[in-house]
Amino acid sequence: MVLVGAGSLVSELLKRVPTLEGRCDPRMAGWRQVCSRLSVCAAVLAIGYAVTLTAVAASVLVEFMTGTGAVGREHLTGAAVRGVLFLSFALLAGAAVLIMGAVRLTRRGGAMLLVAPLVVLAAVGCVGESVDLVGSASGTSDLVGALIILLALLPVLLVAADRRRSSLSGAS
Repeated sequence: MVLVGAGSLVSELLKRVPTLEGRCDPRMAGWRQVCSRLSVCAAVLAIGYAVTLTAVAASVLVEFMTGTGAVGREHLTGAAVRGVLFLSFALLAGAAVLIMGAVRLTRRGGAMLLVAPLVVLAAVGCVGESVDLVGSASGTSDLVGALIILLALLPVLLVAADRRRSSLSGAS
């Protein structure tokens, strides 16, 4: 269900991309064209991240409910149960914020709702990766963590490049 909704949202976003000649697509009647291809790419990436967050939350909840895997219910204390539930709902809330940010970016041009959670994720991730580098984490774990941080910053960089390009070209 989530994948179908995300797929239709992505296809709707891609329909709103201006054509190569710089004109708006005739199917966009009534829509203000405020986003460029870079903004649409950032929005599509954010939707992909939201789908991933939803999948992780679903897998954590399935493991919790079935009592299997690392999050199995058998060995958890009361505080650990609350932690698992909080993590699941925080992941779902993050997914919702990213989707709302992607929609806002493409419809109104406002990037804050998309950029802010990704910058927070990167900042917290940098602290965590620094601790991992000093600690006993494996090289593979450090590489995966660094890749996650870089991928979180990619939409931020795309939006910043789009803003920079539009300010240099004199567009508002």
